[in-house]
Amino acid sequence: MRSEVPLGGRLTTPVGFGGSSLMTSGDRTRSVAMLEAAYDAGIRHFDVAP
Repeated sequence: MRSEVPLGGRLTTPVGFGGSSLMTSGDRTRSVAMLEAAYDAGIRHFDVAP
């Protein structure tokens, strides 16, 4: 998924990863694994708003 689209004057991927629930999951190892998997899949837009 290395296509990119403009967003706010920057280029980002058309699919993002919503990560607000990662902070409350209680399982840091699993949270990091999910972030790494998303990044490895080509996702570069990470929404971290609570």
